[in-house]
Amino acid sequence: MKRKAIYLMIFMMLMPFLMVSAQNRSSKLTPDKRLEEVFSKQELSDMLTNQPEKISYYNYFLENAYYISDIAKGPVVKITNVSLRNNFSVFFKEDVNAISPKTFNYLKYNFKIDNNHFISYSLENGKYLVFYPKNETEAKYNSINTK
Repeated sequence: MKRKAIYLMIFMMLMPFLMVSAQNRSSKLTPDKRLEEVFSKQELSDMLTNQPEKISYYNYFLENAYYISDIAKGPVVKITNVSLRNNFSVFFKEDVNAISPKTFNYLKYNFKIDNNHFISYSLENGKYLVFYPKNETEAKYNSINTK
């Protein structure tokens, strides 16, 4: 019983700090610069104001939805068949050797990402851009953001 009282007292003392920390974290949310290539400044501003969880979601997905591998996983699609999101007549033109989760903006393109299966896109350098199943990436995102 004495332990419960001590734990409760510690929790009550830490609660204001935890609340301020959570509030500061949400107020410091900034869109990844790559989102500006896909959304207008007004759209990003609206999302920050009305749906900040979307910004957090997109920021996470930009770096965690795929990986580069020597081995394909799931169906394989030629990356040269992937068009820009807003211009179906312009196809993938990136330096495949420079693709990195820190810089590559896959949201600019019409990649098909399956909910339940991996999909691999063959790159000209013999490697694969492998997308995780969307459900798997969402589950990882939710496990991080619901703690």
